[in-house]
Amino acid sequence: MVWCGRAKLLAVAATGVAWATWTSPARAVDFDDRPLTLAGVVGAGSPAGLIGTIVSYSVVAPLALGVGAGTNGLGPEFGALATLRLYPKPWRTAHAFTFTGAYSTAKWEEFGSLAPGVHAPPAELSFNYQSDRSHWVSFEPGYELLTEGGFSLRLAAGLAVMMNPGDAYCVGDSESERRGQRVPCPDAGGPQILAASFTVALGYAFEL
Repeated sequence: MVWCGRAKLLAVAATGVAWATWTSPARAVDFDDRPLTLAGVVGAGSPAGLIGTIVSYSVVAPLALGVGAGTNGLGPEFGALATLRLYPKPWRTAHAFTFTGAYSTAKWEEFGSLAPGVHAPPAELSFNYQSDRSHWVSFEPGYELLTEGGFSLRLAAGLAVMMNPGDAYCVGDSESERRGQRVPCPDAGGPQILAASFTVALGYAFEL
């Protein structure tokens, strides 16, 4: 009985020590403990295009500022972003619900065709909207984590808005007899100014 009592006391003590070690502030990690993050990105409507790189810096734990560069498949894309983090008390892995606002610029193309009744000769001509330099602002809620070892992950999805649709022009597409040439745009309608966006960023955060 005495042995059993001592074993129980040792088990309780060991559990208490393990719990205290696990939850110790010295073991906790916060986003500004490793403020500089280099991440590879895949996405659409992201500040780094379809594939690229984002470098960000956590000014304070709830706020990170960054720049991105990549390609959208038509050419280079460049951008800047700010991420606001809302999260509980840090633990061994820091978790955050995030809201990211970003600006990006790149060459852009949207596929389309003339609808029946649109008065723009010739009526059967199919075309694409294009812009040599489009400017977009995106808004993405998401989730972010940072591990004790520096692994960083951010997942986000939202909407992107074109800021300069008036700069778009029309070009005959691959099925048009005026392929690659500027053609009259339809009298009605215009390019879509809203697009879905998403970002998947995997990277490493550095201590400074």
